[in-house]
Amino acid sequence: MSLLVRDRAALVVVDVQEAFRPYASFAGVAESCAKLLQGARILGLPSVVTEQYPKGLGHTAPELGLQDERPIEKTVFSAARAERFDLAGREQALVCGIETHVCVSQTVHDLLAAGSGAALLDLPTPKIEVGAPANLTLVDLAMEWEVGENGYESRSANCCFAGRTLTGRVGMTIAGGAVAFRTRSLEVVS
Repeated sequence: MSLLVRDRAALVVVDVQEAFRPYASFAGVAESCAKLLQGARILGLPSVVTEQYPKGLGHTAPELGLQDERPIEKTVFSAARAERFDLAGREQALVCGIETHVCVSQTVHDLLAAGSGAALLDLPTPKIEVGAPANLTLVDLAMEWEVGENGYESRSANCCFAGRTLTGRVGMTIAGGAVAFRTRSLEVVS
């Protein structure tokens, strides 16, 4: 795997907002993202900071220490699909943030899809083979479901998608051979 290169890389900080402060991991995530943001400034990397529905989830936590960065408001899970999202011509992205099972994951997937496969982040091309730890996401692209109390899995107290019917749903995410996320309705059969 090749390393990040200063003139090819950008930082993307996804949704480190006040509403997520009750999470046990919040302080550590915010501190780590702040360090990455400071490093990006020192190295002269462009940074993109996003906020998911700030009217409901609040603004970027002050611990991040935003300076010249102007958060991009979004109402889509993927930061890469937000209006004004721009990596300033950079080909590599270092992505960090909160709600990794939704917004960070969707951002990375979209960034990978926009480039030439995994080369966007200079990661090895994923493969499925006997004996290798699995890294995959199972998606039902045709499934229609309503976002609400019984169908939306988030620790957030509110959601700008509540009550909407969406098409396509992640059933399970497996990372390093272990289940990282599974919808409540999906059973694992051995």
